[in-house]
Formats: sequence, C-alpha cells, structure tokens
Amino acid sequence: MSSQNLSTIDRDICQPISRLIDDAFSDGYVATGSATYIVPQTGTAAAITGHSTVATAVEITATTYLKGVLGSVAVTGELDGSNIHVSGLQGQVYGAGTFTEVSHISAVWADSQLSAAPTTGQYDLFRGSNNGSGIVGQMIYLWGGADYFLKAAGRRTTGSDMWYNPTQDKATTSRGWLKVNVDGVDRYIALYVGA
Repeated sequence: MSSQNLSTIDRDICQPISRLIDDAFSDGYVATGSATYIVPQTGTAAAITGHSTVATAVEITATTYLKGVLGSVAVTGELDGSNIHVSGLQGQVYGAGTFTEVSHISAVWADSQLSAAPTTGQYDLFRGSNNGSGIVGQMIYLWGGADYFLKAAGRRTTGSDMWYNPTQDKATTSRGWLKVNVDGVDRYIALYVGA
C-alpha cells in the first residue's frame, strides 16, 4: 500500500488557503467539494467522502489508525476572543426548505455496520478521549432546544439491555452517580447496581 501527501495530490481538486495576517493561519492546500441535487432522485450525495479499505488478503498487526475522514486543528499561536470557535470536525444541517416527511435529519450520524464484534478490545459507536494534559470542562456539551435529552430505540433481543426493561426486576440500590450540569446548576444522575 502507498500513501500520498496532500502536497502531491492533483492541484485541480485543491485551492490554496488565503493567506491571512501575514500567514498567521495557514498557507497549505485544502480539498473542497460540494454536492447538489438538481432534480428529485434517490441515492447518495456527499460533498466530501473518505474511505479506507483493508483488503481481504491483508492482516494488520502493528499500531495503526484507520480513518475514513480526519479533521484536525493545530494551534501554536494565540486565541484571544470570546467569539472564537474551534472544532476538529463539524457536521451542520441548515436551510429554509420544506420538510414534509423524512426518516431522520441529523447534523452528525454515526453508523456502525460491522457484522461481528471484535474478540478482544472495545467496540463503541461513539468514542471521546482527552489525551491532552489539560482537564476538559465537560466530556459532552449540549445546547439548544430539544423534545428529549435522549431517545433510545431498537433494544437488543439477546444479551444485556442498555436500559430498564419493565419485564425484569428493577435495580434499586444506588452505587455512585454521574455529575451533570443543567442550566448552570450541578445535578447528579444516580447509578444502580443490578437487581
């Protein structure tokens, strides 16, 4: 397998990033794309698509990070402004269209389609990690109006349920809690041991 540095990619699909404040930001190249449905149709439209494949005859045993899409921001200078927003990856849905009926609209959609879980190791739908030396303010920050804080569907038919099943005995003994903050007030979600 071979790798290709961004600087060697065909420049026809790249546009130079504008040099701002004497190159205070970046002077590299950025791949851009867009997708627009002109007429009603079915299928998939993607502005940017990333795809990594491990071939059938290939076995990977060394430390490896396989990613479909990678977004990163490096800050070596100074950020000083209350309206500065930094994100390694952002998903956004916007527009003033007419949404008569849909299956789902999501700013971010995480979808796992593995047919089997790994024999050893973690298998997660979402993974958040703080590998820096600083302590983050919160692992997850939520803002805005919503009908529900969490909506779960599609419970497993075998194995452990991820939420209380009314047909089973309810866990009643509290063992610790999760600390949350709601509208500036610290609250605690109790954790219960199995019945």
